Amino acid sequence: MLTIGLHISMLELKKLTMFQLYDLVERFMLYINWDIDLRSRLAGAKPDEHPENWMKNIH
Repeated sequence: MLTIGLHISMLELKKLTMFQLYDLVERFMLYINWDIDLRSRLAGAKPDEHPENWMKNIH
């Protein structure tokens, strides 16, 4: 998922610590949720709630 979505090679991902990998996955999922919400609103959907800001401080 991360290698495709972020264009990072498996070798680079293997160099990350578990904490870095967890943060990367969490940030990526926040971005995906935000992007899906934005695209659905542009298509005319009216969701009840807003997704979390994907640039928020995660620590």
